[in-house]
Amino acid sequence: MLVVLDACVLYSRLSRDLSLTLAALDAFDVCWSEPILEELSHNVVADNPQLDPIQRRRHSRRSTPRR
Repeated sequence: MLVVLDACVLYSRLSRDLSLTLAALDAFDVCWSEPILEELSHNVVADNPQLDPIQRRRHSRRSTPRR
């Protein structure tokens, strides 16, 4: 079974860790898209104004979607 992890799941440490652990145990396969990663990055930067410019740039950078 393929499960799409949305930005809200990836943002929450508990949800992300649980989902990725279950995927590592072959309970299901996971994927996400470029728009999901962009939303996640936007929220990380918006919610963490204390990030220095290098950290902000790293979180704002486009990443290759998985799958």
